[in-house]
Amino acid sequence: MIKYSDYFCKSLKKIGYTHCFILQGGSIMHLVNSANKYFKIVPFLHEHSASIAAEYFNKRNYNQKNKAWVLVTGGPGLTNAITAVCGAFHESRELLIVGGQSKTADLKLHKLNNIRQTGIQQIEGRKIISPITKFSKTFLKVESFEKIKKYANISSDSRKGHIFLEIPVDIKGKIIKIKNFYK
Repeated sequence: MIKYSDYFCKSLKKIGYTHCFILQGGSIMHLVNSANKYFKIVPFLHEHSASIAAEYFNKRNYNQKNKAWVLVTGGPGLTNAITAVCGAFHESRELLIVGGQSKTADLKLHKLNNIRQTGIQQIEGRKIISPITKFSKTFLKVESFEKIKKYANISSDSRKGHIFLEIPVDIKGKIIKIKNFYK
């Protein structure tokens, strides 16, 4: 048994990520705790600078063993990173950004009742960022190692670009059986 946030971070570590550029927030609490176990944490005071720094870290370390990803909280945390993502999109630079999201029940209420916001600082981040990323996905269930690897590798396939993965807080905190995921 393992918390999904630990599983997710272990998966990124297995893929080759070594550093996590981060600005902490409530909707990423599980991932912050897990990232501290598996990565060199590089804290920032603003998501924009974290995103640019990770992008250039990856460019500088291309074909080397060090690779960075960015962890931002939901809502304003994500929107603060948008300018950096837009610049990297135009420059075709590789980067994985993982964003927090309210719990899945809040997302369902939002869609059913046409409410603007149900969770704390909740926005539909994937809808905002998807036009300027190579790939974006909101996890509505636990995703396997193979899927995480597939999504992360899209960033470096053919023309490089940003990947955005949005994970609701209840998915990150879910306890899973690890034997169901690794081959």
